[in-house]
Amino acid sequence: MTSRVDQKALFQKAIEHVQQKDLTSAELVMTEMLSEDSEEPNALRMMGSLQLAKKEFGLAVDYLKKAVEAAPGFASAVIELSSAHHQMGNLMMAASGLRFFLDANPRNAQVWQALANLLFEMGELEEGQNAAQKSVEFDPFYDDTRLAINSLNAGNPRDAEDLFRKILKGDGNHIHALVGLASLAMDREILGDAERLLNRANFVAPNFSHVQRAWSRFYMKQSQFDPAEKAAMEAVRVSPESAECWTSLGTILAWGLKNGEAADAFERSLALNLEQPRVQMSLGHVLKAAGNFEGAITAYRNSLKLDGFLGEAWWSLADLKTFQFDEQDRQQMLSSVEKPEIKDRLRDEASLNFALGKAYEDIEDYADSFRFYASGNKLRAQHEKFNVDRLRVQIQASKEVFNADFAQRGSDQGFADQPVPIFVLGLPRSGSTLVDQILASHSLVQGTMELPHILGYARELGGVSEDHKVEGKTPSRYPGSVALLSKDDKAELGKRYLRETQNYHGGSPYFVDKMPNNFLHIGLIAQILPQAVFVDTRRHPLACCFSTYKQNFARGQTFSYDLETLGHYYLSYLELMAHWSAVLPGRIHRVIYEDMVDDTEHQIRGLLDHCGLGFEASCLSFYKNERVVRTASAQQVRKPIYDSSKDAWRGFEGYLGPLTQTLGPILDNWKN
Repeated sequence: MTSRVDQKALFQKAIEHVQQKDLTSAELVMTEMLSEDSEEPNALRMMGSLQLAKKEFGLAVDYLKKAVEAAPGFASAVIELSSAHHQMGNLMMAASGLRFFLDANPRNAQVWQALANLLFEMGELEEGQNAAQKSVEFDPFYDDTRLAINSLNAGNPRDAEDLFRKILKGDGNHIHALVGLASLAMDREILGDAERLLNRANFVAPNFSHVQRAWSRFYMKQSQFDPAEKAAMEAVRVSPESAECWTSLGTILAWGLKNGEAADAFERSLALNLEQPRVQMSLGHVLKAAGNFEGAITAYRNSLKLDGFLGEAWWSLADLKTFQFDEQDRQQMLSSVEKPEIKDRLRDEASLNFALGKAYEDIEDYADSFRFYASGNKLRAQHEKFNVDRLRVQIQASKEVFNADFAQRGSDQGFADQPVPIFVLGLPRSGSTLVDQILASHSLVQGTMELPHILGYARELGGVSEDHKVEGKTPSRYPGSVALLSKDDKAELGKRYLRETQNYHGGSPYFVDKMPNNFLHIGLIAQILPQAVFVDTRRHPLACCFSTYKQNFARGQTFSYDLETLGHYYLSYLELMAHWSAVLPGRIHRVIYEDMVDDTEHQIRGLLDHCGLGFEASCLSFYKNERVVRTASAQQVRKPIYDSSKDAWRGFEGYLGPLTQTLGPILDNWKN
């Protein structure tokens, strides 16, 4: 008879076979073990697992039943027996086996979790929530999990990661640790690791709301709106009493430009928990984008009633552009910006300074206004630096790769009947939202938003995320990698873009992608989308750059925090646009904001003609278009064109020395 030591060696050998995905050899080893001891519970359980993997559910049930009979406290065997019944379609049997085990072993967290997952699927949500709560209550890693979550909330991701990894060493199926590590991977843009971790969590507990919420975030990281919405909806189905789930759904819907549904979701969240200042602020954002400015103001003020230090809400009011603060608002902001509580909230402190800049600009106190704008930018720059030298290297590389010969050799496959993307690009605050709104008012054009897809493709082609570059060690392979793509590769990337943006353009003949930073990637776009149209929006350099400087961008645009850096960025933009115009003659139409204001109809006709569109009077009355607008100019484009913004920067002229000096060589001929 085989000794106990030999049995352990055989079992380890079987595990090695499984790890190598050699299930047949593992089954042979288990057969040998069971021939010596037909009631060995570990061997019975592994045989059951192997049959499950082969989808031999009847055999799996037989082996797993014997394992449980041999060892009634064998939780893993009980869970797998339940899974076998589940996959055979017998959910009641699957649940009853788990309940029977818990009657005798009421403190087993894993079995409570398995029961909760099953009950959620069966639609027994209240019982499912009770079971999920029990799984948390009896979790042996509860304290470590709470410490990890607290570390995350305190801005200590390294500590959180160490704790989550410690938990997984003790329990490789701990869904909170799996989801926590996946979230950290998403924060770092390491999406392959995030997907692997979420797949494991999904195998263990696919019906838990926080697993589905993590999936929704993962899909949105890749701009995959449909699966993101589906996952967020599933989280709400499972946990309709969870304010967090409704908030997540609202966020996803807002990104999908479903602003009415997003507002409903945020309101459902607030009905469950009114004390959520940031959700009130998010509600304000979607109301603003939909043109409901009074509702947005109310929501922003409600958020400030809950948290007077919420600088982002103060800035959101300022960012309505036509909104004006009163004296009471100014005094409240001045009081908040001086208090120590705000100093631990750098983003809110910066946002509050930007809001004060707008408040003092409204009363034409340009000295204090500029002081606050400068303070806001200085705070943002503490953790977000822009490398001008790296930009220059990228631009030089683009000019070398996308020379006149190569620029003409893009994909020419299969785009004749496909939608035509109109890329409105340039610098922020250059009039791009106005051009977007004019185009979107045409019957053949679908307006979208600042779509991130092209920037994502550039990162992929670089082989490394911008956020994870190590200077001198891991340089991006982009744009040189574009030259290595075959015509088929380029065609597939173009088709991928049209496929991934389908939710936004809906198959319209034309659609607008108004991501301003796409000016860096015109060469790539021209290679993968031969039908693409380019519109370069331009505005007086000082007006454009200062408007950018005083804009508190949610993310990106890190070049905007310093006037001299802004000037160098503008010059680099002009240099690259001149190159694109030379190597892609006739492909790029320039719209000068000031000319659009002074001679609107003529400029609109020229714009439409370049895009291959006939003139429509609706484009003149663009301000009547009720579409969702998700940019800083959302309120301004709801009004007829006005010229007061052309010279709004002149009150600050005396404070713009570093910018004026940097831009000096082009200030007299910037239109050309």
